[in-house]
Amino acid sequence: MLFELRNPSAERTTHCGVLEFTADEGIVYLPNWMMEDMLLEEGGIVSLKSTSLVKGKFVKFQPHSKDFLDITNPKVMLEKSLRSYSCLTTGRTIMIPYNDKKYYIDVVETKPSPAISIIETDCEVDFAP
Repeated sequence: MLFELRNPSAERTTHCGVLEFTADEGIVYLPNWMMEDMLLEEGGIVSLKSTSLVKGKFVKFQPHSKDFLDITNPKVMLEKSLRSYSCLTTGRTIMIPYNDKKYYIDVVETKPSPAISIIETDCEVDFAP
């Protein structure tokens, strides 16, 4: 199940999946990195609606720091980490934890559309210069 998440006050939109349905009605729990990317504060108002996304074929990333590229085989590590994501949205930032460090990575481009499902799909992965 995928959702479109909007912060109307910041005019930001992203997409996400659901880990579990345990929050009280009207409450959504988001990871801190997603709240930061969406310019949300704890207790902030978001709009959430169910959506369907096309299966992704391609995604281009740009790490915030070149430290990410110093990891042994960063592409393989990223592809493995992406298994915990259900979808990606162009223009948003994701966080990849690795060896007790958090790496923030921008989603620069997704194909065939600006928001894609990456559930049970093999996307071609590239890095922006």
